Amino acid sequence: MIGAVERGGQVVAEVAKGLTGRDIMQFIRRVVNIKESELITDENNAYNALSSQLKHQVINHQEQYADGDTHTNTIEGFWSLLKRAWYGSHHHYKIGYTPLYVAERCYVYNNRHLSENDGIFWKFIKESVL
Repeated sequence: MIGAVERGGQVVAEVAKGLTGRDIMQFIRRVVNIKESELITDENNAYNALSSQLKHQVINHQEQYADGDTHTNTIEGFWSLLKRAWYGSHHHYKIGYTPLYVAERCYVYNNRHLSENDGIFWKFIKESVL
């Protein structure tokens, strides 16, 4: 899996084609505004290629999990929700359907702030009919 999330905003996640520096950079270029964004990652070496392309900060999880606003907790929280859906609701992802399960969790996450009266169910119904 690969994903990116804006603090307080939207998440984009998908099944990764690969996790090399080149693969990650292609994903980042496609989903992130490189000129205006700051990337915060863990210490995985595959992210090193990104440092020359955009502002990049690294959290070394062997030393700490946060340094003020520098943390990966937002995307880690999303991965936790995806895992909980796997364990609790779906119980198992068949490989062929995994992109759909990930898309469903992204949809739920990206609509988490809807009010009870205009909830995610009604938003889905309205979008499906139109």
